[in-house]
This record gives sequence, structure tokens and C-alpha cells, in this order.
Amino acid sequence: MRTWGACCSSVTLAASLTLSASLALLASAPAHADTCPTPEGGSAKLAAVDARERIDFLHRTVDDQARYARTWKWAWFAIGSATFASSAVQVAGWAAGNDVTREANIIDNLVVSAFSIVTPVTAILFALRVESDAPAIDTLLAQTGNGAAGSCLVLARIEELFAKDAAEEAFNTSWIAHVTGLIGLGAMFAIMAVEAATESNPTIRDAHWINAITNTAGGLILTEAQILTTPTGAANGYKRYLKGELPKKTATTITPIFTGLSLGMRISF
Repeated sequence: MRTWGACCSSVTLAASLTLSASLALLASAPAHADTCPTPEGGSAKLAAVDARERIDFLHRTVDDQARYARTWKWAWFAIGSATFASSAVQVAGWAAGNDVTREANIIDNLVVSAFSIVTPVTAILFALRVESDAPAIDTLLAQTGNGAAGSCLVLARIEELFAKDAAEEAFNTSWIAHVTGLIGLGAMFAIMAVEAATESNPTIRDAHWINAITNTAGGLILTEAQILTTPTGAANGYKRYLKGELPKKTATTITPIFTGLSLGMRISF
């Protein structure tokens, strides 16, 4: 009986030592990354990144871009509305006067007003989709415990939304946007140029030409400023994401802001 007891004690001790060693090895081993498939164009480096880290980067970038897109939208709504109001006020001012160029300036400012209203209207009607995608992602993460429940499915959905946001930003800042702006300005210039070309009175003709040139130049500056300040963080971020480059900070953006009665630019990171 003593031999049997000693044998059992030895077996129990050996089993305990083996279990302790296994637990120690598990504790010292690095945590296994929860990896998920990559979207089309994704690199091997991205495939090796933990799903949680990928979700965090996408979530953070979309939130940042949603805030910037909202600021950009209302800033350009205000700028466009101010331009429209300025032209409307000038129409009223010229209508109340009796200057020889009265009719020419009324017509030209009405033309400018019609084109100016496009900026505030499009700023609201064509607001960037990232504004609505951000709360949708917040809801998705809240319902899945920040992606813990089905991390790969959650990640795939966020990637889908992020890719669409990036594509929209890329399109809105492409050569098509610049050409479209130039076509609109060209149409405005052409209307006033026709008025000038068909006017026999040199004073009135010169007024049409001055209005055509100054308003087109001003419109070009505002159009290019609007395009150049368009959010691009999602577009740039998606390129970095596909390469597996997930920085802690998002891309630099330039936001139009108002200080008193002046318009300035703010650089944020």
C-alpha cells in the first residue's frame, strides 16, 4: 500500500508540473492576431494586421472625415449664400438708381445670382456620404460589441462603406470637378459676353465686359477653393489602408473658417 501511494503521488506531481509548464508557455506566447480577409487591392501586410486594429483605424478616420465634411458643407453653404446675397443686393441697388449702365448691371447681377445659388444648394443636396456613414458605423459597432461579435463581417461592412467614401472624395476632387466648374463659369461668361457683343452703346458694352471678366475671375477663385478644400482624408486613408499603413493620426486637412467678417484657412491633423 505504501508503494501504491508513493506511485500515485509521483504521477499527481508529474501531472501538476506538466500542467503548470503548459500554462506558463501559453502565458508567455504572443496573442494570436485575429486576422481577416482583405478587400480587393489589399496587401499581405494588411492581411497580417489584427482585425481590431483595422476596425479602429477605419472608425477613427471616418469619424474625423465626417466632422470635417460637416464643417466644409456649412462653410461653403455660407460662402455661396453670401455671394448670392451680394449679387441680389447689387441688383436692388442698381434698380434704384438711374445710371446709364443701370440695366446692364441689373442683368449681369441677375445672371451671377442664378449661378451663385448653385453653391449653397449643392452643398446641402450633395453632402458627402461620409456624414451618414459615420453614425451607421457607430451603430454597427455598438450592436456588435465594438466588432467582437463577428469581427471579420463587421470589418468587411466598414471597409465597404469606407471604400465608397474614398471613391466619392476622389471623384469630387478629380479633373472632372475642375472641368465642370470651368464649364459653368464659361456659360456665365458667355451670357454676359453676348450681352456686350450685341450692345451698341460703348459705355454699356464696357460695363458688360467688366462684369463678365470680374465675376468670372472671382467665380474661378471660389470654385477652385471649394474643390481644393474638399475632404480627401478617406481617399488618401484608403490608399494607405490597402498598403497596411495604419497611422495613429489621420491625414492633414485644410478647413475654411470664418473669423469675424473674413475667411481664412485652418490646417488640422
